[in-house]
Amino acid sequence: MFKTKLSYFLLLLTVTFFVSCNSDKIYEEHNGIDNLQWKKSDVQKYEVNVAEAGLKYDINVAVRFIEGCPYMNFPVNISYINPDGKTEVFKADLQLRDEDENYLGSVVGNIYDLTIPVKENVVFDKAGIYKFEIEQTSDQDPLVFISEVGLIIEKQKTE
Repeated sequence: MFKTKLSYFLLLLTVTFFVSCNSDKIYEEHNGIDNLQWKKSDVQKYEVNVAEAGLKYDINVAVRFIEGCPYMNFPVNISYINPDGKTEVFKADLQLRDEDENYLGSVVGNIYDLTIPVKENVVFDKAGIYKFEIEQTSDQDPLVFISEVGLIIEKQKTE
């Protein structure tokens, strides 16, 4: 009886491990923001190794912020340079609150974590290193109560 329960437990543990590790994320990196003040001059930089060209990917920006953050949203420019040196630039509006002014995202204590989809169906033409930059372009400089900015890239699931 003990062996049977132990076998079921180990099977459950193994399945849980493989399911949780079966992520479509190809990249996730978070950069800390000095003194909770994201300045326009503090462009966030990331280097992403795209191993599989020609597939569809989704680009997300992660923002960690502190309760008291006064913004409903703020604009950013996101750019990336492909392995051949070609630059793509697009704008995104990072929404931190809903229409009732409640913060979005998950919260622990007074710290909020939010992942915001900014561009879907991106096809990287070449495998290799892509250099990403995220620049805050708000009228306010610096943006206060922002503690981290991250980049998450996920391979779209094929169905």
